[in-house]
Amino acid sequence: MRFGECGFARERNGDVTPTDKGIYFLAQRIDMNLSYKNFLATLPAVVLYVLACVTPAVDTWSTNNHEAFDMYGFMMLIAGPLGLFSGHIGWLANPLMFVVAFFLISSRYRCAGILCAVALVLALTAPFTLKMNPLPANEGGVGELRLRSLDLGFYLWISSIVALGVAIIVRFRLAASPDDATNRASSGSASPTAR
Repeated sequence: MRFGECGFARERNGDVTPTDKGIYFLAQRIDMNLSYKNFLATLPAVVLYVLACVTPAVDTWSTNNHEAFDMYGFMMLIAGPLGLFSGHIGWLANPLMFVVAFFLISSRYRCAGILCAVALVLALTAPFTLKMNPLPANEGGVGELRLRSLDLGFYLWISSIVALGVAIIVRFRLAASPDDATNRASSGSASPTAR
């Protein structure tokens, strides 16, 4: 059975049990050689993401005490779900990136590519929503944290999503190229235009 086809393990009498379906599905969907190379392809994005978490992401100004405040990436990551209540949907790119990485590792390039594009669009909405709808400065909602500027952590976060997209394109092209060469050789034509 080719990689990527859905099939189920059969017992000797031809019946399929539910546990066999699940085990066979997991074993066949992730080809160990491809998943290892795909895992390595995600490493630049992981490094950029970790760097984004440990560097300042946004520079804010508090209307409560009139002080500047740098928010690091990990602070934005932790507080991000609370921002969903005030319309900050850019944070949703974070869990979506993990889904994209899973699809990339399991060689589901088209799904990974589509979700990576969605994650990038969501991430790019973050500066606009921060500018239009400032974050609350404290739990009482007394002041606001207004965006002054985007810092290095934000750009590293965006570049980690772009790095995932580049990894998807590269792995998709590398996975497609042997099939194209095999199809041309089996059709008997030396070039694709020689029909």
